[in-house]
Amino acid sequence: MGVRRFLSGRWLAPFLLAMGLVSVAHAVEPVVGETYVLTSGEYEGHLVWVGKIEESSPSPIVHLAVNGPFHSGGNAGFVIPLFGHLPIAVEAFRDSDLAVSEEKWSAEESVEEGYEVWIDARGGVFTLSISDAVTYGLEVVGQQSQ
Repeated sequence: MGVRRFLSGRWLAPFLLAMGLVSVAHAVEPVVGETYVLTSGEYEGHLVWVGKIEESSPSPIVHLAVNGPFHSGGNAGFVIPLFGHLPIAVEAFRDSDLAVSEEKWSAEESVEEGYEVWIDARGGVFTLSISDAVTYGLEVVGQQSQ
């Protein structure tokens, strides 16, 4: 096997993995009552708490809260302490650059209250990453505060 074939063939990825030159990202699965931390992006370090996982079609829905504070761009000094309820598709949760946090946090009351409002309103489900859903929420709040 020549070097050129090695570098362009199916042997490259296992070689790089064995040498520690690349890593394989593993999606974090949601667990009710668990605290996670966002590991990258604008909201790196913010805590996420899973309050409920609802079986739904075509995919389960993860009902979670994200700890702030978050600053809305619409009104200088407008601070949101937390997003108390974000319904997000399980695939989006898995794609959100999360790790289980050593720091524990609970937002059970906020998630339950938000869940009840969401049910009554027949609300939608985010298919964006958690960070993108937070950004969207801040944009909406900023527009409403003007």
